[in-house]
Amino acid sequence: MDCWIHNDNESKWIAPRADAGEFNSAGVYVYSLSFSLDGFKPETAEVRGYWTTDNNGADILINNQSTSFATDYIAFSIGFYPFEIKQGFTAGLNTISFVVYNGEAPTGLRVVIYGEAEPLDVAYNRP
Repeated sequence: MDCWIHNDNESKWIAPRADAGEFNSAGVYVYSLSFSLDGFKPETAEVRGYWTTDNNGADILINNQSTSFATDYIAFSIGFYPFEIKQGFTAGLNTISFVVYNGEAPTGLRVVIYGEAEPLDVAYNRP
């Protein structure tokens, strides 16, 4: 899409269809990413990054809980919006969902994301 900020080595646009320039139905699109915190302390987990959307980003959910992060309706031509999630993580499998509202025409999501958590203490058996 010519009006979207250009892809680079850190991230690329994703969309519900390969021909992202074509029309998509109006409505809500949800893009999810799951990851495991097995071996890590969930209370120390943090995920941060930047996102942009076409049309507006309605929310970012961590394990189906709102973080209240949002983007403008024309975010796709403005740039990235920062986010930082420091709570809501659980032991085991976690899911981050990016909720995007499409008002008309094309829709898509672009995210640059980083995460970290402290490892669990490991008891070593010594002879």
